[in-house]
Amino acid sequence: MSFNRVVVSIIIPCYNHGAYIQEAISSIEQNAGDLAYEIIIVDDGSTDELTKTKIKELATQKYKVIQQPNAGLAAARNNGIALAKGKYILPLDSDNRLHANYLTKAVAILDDDSSIDVVYGNSVFFGENDGVRNVGNNYVGEFDFNRMVDCNYIDACAIYKKSMWEKAGGYDGNMPAMGHEDWELWVNMFLLGGRFYFLDELCFYYRVTIGSMLVTNVDNKHELNKEYIYKKHSYKIVSHLLHDSNKFNYINKHKAKAIVKLLLGRGL
Repeated sequence: MSFNRVVVSIIIPCYNHGAYIQEAISSIEQNAGDLAYEIIIVDDGSTDELTKTKIKELATQKYKVIQQPNAGLAAARNNGIALAKGKYILPLDSDNRLHANYLTKAVAILDDDSSIDVVYGNSVFFGENDGVRNVGNNYVGEFDFNRMVDCNYIDACAIYKKSMWEKAGGYDGNMPAMGHEDWELWVNMFLLGGRFYFLDELCFYYRVTIGSMLVTNVDNKHELNKEYIYKKHSYKIVSHLLHDSNKFNYINKHKAKAIVKLLLGRGL
């Protein structure tokens, strides 16, 4: 790990995941090759003793560790990224893992084409009842903004330019429900002119547990956050929907009208 010529900064927020964070770190170190990177761990006010002990241990090693009172995922990521030295940012939740070669391939894509701002790929969900078990694949597909405004199909574990994060103002800490901070960021980046690249490969592993955001009150959170995103970016979203000839690929005519009606606050 070189701090003098850091290319990519991996930000690992951690809240009571001391049992898993070493797996996340190892998945980086085992697959980074000769890539110059740094790992920034943000302890978001963990309360369990195992995690506290693990964070103290990591702080004595080669990792940059930030301690903060519990403020949520958006704040944890933002605080870590603010101190990042890398040109590129990779957020990795402390209970997830990278797949081999994802990091090096994504960075190579960004290096080879300066017009690309975000690289994302496919994931595998896994659980732990009887060791690691595959509980489903998440095939993402090519970027489509009209699909994106309807649902968040790109995971947080995408690699993007720090300059794009700065342009977007970081993760929005005012989302009404936790778990979709990255959704608003992707929408925001696209509306600011960001270009997304789909790496059609397995890129990382998402751990599913009983308390995972993926399985906790998903529908209610989704609707609350979707309405928030629509209202925050109302003008630009409406403009895109009305001018994109392919808008009905993922949102049918009635759905599109409902979105515009919500955004404008009146019937069409």
